Amino acid sequence: MHPTHPRYAPPHAVLPTPKSGRRLPLVLGATAVGLSLAAWYLVRPAPAQPLNPHSYTPALITTHTHPTPRTSLIRIRLTDPAPPPGPFYALWIKSPQVQIERPYTPLRGLEGPEGVEGGEGAEGREVELWVKHEDGGEVSRYLGGKRAGEGIEVRGWTPTLQWEDKAWDEVVMISGGTGIAPFYQLLHHLFLRSRSPSPSQPPPPSTRPRFTLLHGSLSPSELPPSEILGPLVELQRREPDRFRLRLFVDRLMDGAGAMGAGQEAEVEVAGQRLPLTVGRIRREDLVDAVRPSHSPPPPPSPSWRGLLSSFFPASSRAPPAQGEKGKGKKVLFLVCGPEPMVEAYAGPRARDLSEGEVGGVLGGMGYGRGEVRKL
Repeated sequence: MHPTHPRYAPPHAVLPTPKSGRRLPLVLGATAVGLSLAAWYLVRPAPAQPLNPHSYTPALITTHTHPTPRTSLIRIRLTDPAPPPGPFYALWIKSPQVQIERPYTPLRGLEGPEGVEGGEGAEGREVELWVKHEDGGEVSRYLGGKRAGEGIEVRGWTPTLQWEDKAWDEVVMISGGTGIAPFYQLLHHLFLRSRSPSPSQPPPPSTRPRFTLLHGSLSPSELPPSEILGPLVELQRREPDRFRLRLFVDRLMDGAGAMGAGQEAEVEVAGQRLPLTVGRIRREDLVDAVRPSHSPPPPPSPSWRGLLSSFFPASSRAPPAQGEKGKGKKVLFLVCGPEPMVEAYAGPRARDLSEGEVGGVLGGMGYGRGEVRKL
């Protein structure tokens, strides 16, 4: 037998290891690393997608207050949002329990925690919504139960109306309840947001058009909060030739009962006393809004017909009176609010939920498609 056979190996000699034995630890190590990487890939959290109109992305509620008994003012921090196309854009929110989604109109563009537009980090990633707690509204009930620090899912932006400010001489906005949101968004875009000489910022609005906002609520306690009315009051004080605000309430309790329709009262907003008309927006108020100069509204009619017209807008079959439609002017009416209100002033929507033909009070005044938009 050969002397180098293992049987004759000297004491303490180290025998050569077979090649297959040397590979085994390497194979086991590589397998363990591969399994670890595969497990991490499968359980790792998905990267947050930026805000987009096609898929839902996470967002964070930073503040939630209740300025009126039936509404919420909610500030939401978005994930890597691009600037909105504005004005007239919506943000969609869904209720995960029932998989129902609804569009909501942000009051302003992207802001930071203190309401400052633009900036880095948390700045320039927040929007604010004024949400009504609708009876039977699944998404509004879902939002109403959310607290600051909790997450929701959103998608956007979705344009709702193409805006050209230089195309009109007069723009009259008729709103009810939270329907003021798109009009506040428009006015904030044109007048209220901070401007810089950056070329990315649009230039200030031209000398046209003039804006009139006629807003109606059920009672003074249901009027928009000071966060909305305050800046509008200041805009009216600063730009009286460009903007006018009129407030209406269906009823006003003075301790002895409801005041009669057409009577004038006052409401305090941001430390200022504002006139408040008791009764719904009348045909005469719409005529007054498009007069050559903003003159005081006509006095209420003492007749029973005038009283009824304060609560029930004029029929679309009534012929337009002389001078009701602004002659030689390009006038745009925008209507947003509860559907019965939109129908009363602008006519019902079509069966496919498009805007349909113009009817209601504005149709009776001679305005048609292109001059009246239903939001």
